[in-house]
Amino acid sequence: MMDEVLERGRQTKSTSGCGDSHYDFKGVFLTQQGTFRPPAVSEEIVKKVRDSYLRCPKKSTRRCSQELQLPQRTVCKILRKRLRSTLYKLQLVPKLYPRNKEARFEFYHIVQEPMENDPDLLLKIIFSDDATFHRSGKVIRHSMRIWGTQNPHTTLEFERNSLKVNVFCAITERTVYGPFSLKDYPSLALLWP
Repeated sequence: MMDEVLERGRQTKSTSGCGDSHYDFKGVFLTQQGTFRPPAVSEEIVKKVRDSYLRCPKKSTRRCSQELQLPQRTVCKILRKRLRSTLYKLQLVPKLYPRNKEARFEFYHIVQEPMENDPDLLLKIIFSDDATFHRSGKVIRHSMRIWGTQNPHTTLEFERNSLKVNVFCAITERTVYGPFSLKDYPSLALLWP
């Protein structure tokens, strides 16, 4: 039915909202010439963002946008689309000592036999972890990002002997314990350096 209406060149209620400027009398869409839109961001701005991240690849997009007086969304688009950069997250690993390898090997041998005898053993174990927050802010895992065109394959070693606050949390099959700040519990603080 629509083909019949377009062939006769009449406008119906469904085709009248389209306007005559974009359709010829048979309903074929006409493209407009010269509708090229120049990029909204100049090469000068792209160069400023590139130089800013060459100086400090760990810089956040928020800080860069404040320094260059640009919207944060514009900085993100320049990094991803124009500079083809990717956000890489650093993997934080504690410094390993020879005694750590021995302790892991010993734990493996201690737990191996009870796990073979009792298949529900893992349901009875409490999984726990502690997070370390340094006063200087030098290790904040969620803000350790690097912008770059290639993966730096970098790990960051850190010592655990500076001023800090430890927070502890544990999970069992049925309950979550914590989080507890170990400075509030001096007897627990002796367990963690």
